[in-house]
Amino acid sequence: MKITQKTIAEALDISVQTVSLSLRKHPSIPQVTQQKVQDTAEAMGYRKNPLVSALMASRGRDLSQSGVTTLAYVTFCTHLKNQKPSVRKQIYVGVCSRAAELGFNVQEFCLAAPTLSSKQLHRILMARGIQAVILAPPSNNETSLTMDCSPFAIAALGNNLQSPAVHRVTSGIYDVFLSMMQELHSLGYRRPGLCINPNNDANLNWQWGSLFDYTSHHLFSLETPLVLHQPHLPDERTCLNWVQHAKPDVVISLFPELRTFVENSGLKFPDQMGYVSLYPIAREDEACMNIFGEQIGMAVVDMVTAHLYRNDRGIPAFQKNMQIKSAFVQGATLRQQP
Repeated sequence: MKITQKTIAEALDISVQTVSLSLRKHPSIPQVTQQKVQDTAEAMGYRKNPLVSALMASRGRDLSQSGVTTLAYVTFCTHLKNQKPSVRKQIYVGVCSRAAELGFNVQEFCLAAPTLSSKQLHRILMARGIQAVILAPPSNNETSLTMDCSPFAIAALGNNLQSPAVHRVTSGIYDVFLSMMQELHSLGYRRPGLCINPNNDANLNWQWGSLFDYTSHHLFSLETPLVLHQPHLPDERTCLNWVQHAKPDVVISLFPELRTFVENSGLKFPDQMGYVSLYPIAREDEACMNIFGEQIGMAVVDMVTAHLYRNDRGIPAFQKNMQIKSAFVQGATLRQQP
């Protein structure tokens, strides 16, 4: 049974108002009564609703400016200022959308900025009364947050955060990637090629690379997987040389530039080669893997606000990992092979 102030009032045969004032240590209530109420509340396992308490304390002020209704969105790189579309931006859109639905504001705090340290961030959050923190996906898998998390309801996005071990929301691609490879095989493709950035693969716990290696060997019977690793800006000559020498009949690529390079060289999709995009903003005609970035952002807001309502703060004893399942979308860049 949930213990409320009314439950305590009934147990002590006093009014709910007396219980409320006693728990707040209001001077109008005798010290003896306050102590009796507080002892009873502790014995019954009563827990204050942190939002109600904070909102009561904020009466008379503009709640839209209160930390009570603000979710801190902590970033570790400057991706929100980059104009290039990305999964991280999709996630942020989802975060803001769900937060607005639930009556929260979202404020970014960028730890990549030279003027903001973890210690300074902690001081700012405490001063503003911000009680909930969302940790955006870091750009590498060696990132840690050294801030004291004990006062906050907190959740992280992605797999890259080394510590602290807080609850997180990630993209679930394992089953979908396997299904995609099986679908490519059923369409008659026999030499799949993969073009990715190793850092992006690390963000997903190397699932792309490991699953591709496994299916290349066991499904497509390739002795050596056809993989091209490229940096954030792929090189045209390197990509075309790889296509010419590896001779993939379908390319799975994180880089939209690769499709442009191949088409400019005279090859046509899907007549001469199949194409699957892993890029978060695929063209309308492309076969692609949809990671559902916005839904991931919405889910992390649901997660952190649920902990906020339950007064769950700090690093949990047992870490939860929620996965939002991706989807393979067929497109005009694939066709049944003869």
